[in-house]
Amino acid sequence: MSDDLRLALRLVVSLLIIIALMWLFYRVLSVRMGRDKCAADVSFTVLATYRLTRRATLMVVQVQEKTLLLGVTDQYVTRLAEVAPSHSGGKIEERPGEEELSVRGKHAEVNPLEGSIISPDTWKKAWEAVRPGAHE
Repeated sequence: MSDDLRLALRLVVSLLIIIALMWLFYRVLSVRMGRDKCAADVSFTVLATYRLTRRATLMVVQVQEKTLLLGVTDQYVTRLAEVAPSHSGGKIEERPGEEELSVRGKHAEVNPLEGSIISPDTWKKAWEAVRPGAHE
């Protein structure tokens, strides 16, 4: 065999060994962490969704016997209330100590670039933070 063919064969075998080891580690860790059991035991159904903004949604979800009202954003999922069973008229029971849900109006001004790296406001705030003499 030529040296190039031998080198390519060693490379393929090495990659296959690495992939097999990664798969083995995944299987061992998933069993130890109990991920296989969790995924099989919990079933849920999304009953309704209501989009508040581009990144915020209200969802009514049924998890086993409970029906929950969830607030969903890009970073968080928050349980807002537990919905009573349908024989009680579908009333929503608030949890004690929960704050009221504040929702922006339909015509509120929303900057789609807010917090983005391409937003001019982000660059202005960054310049103010690093500008010489800004912290004196």
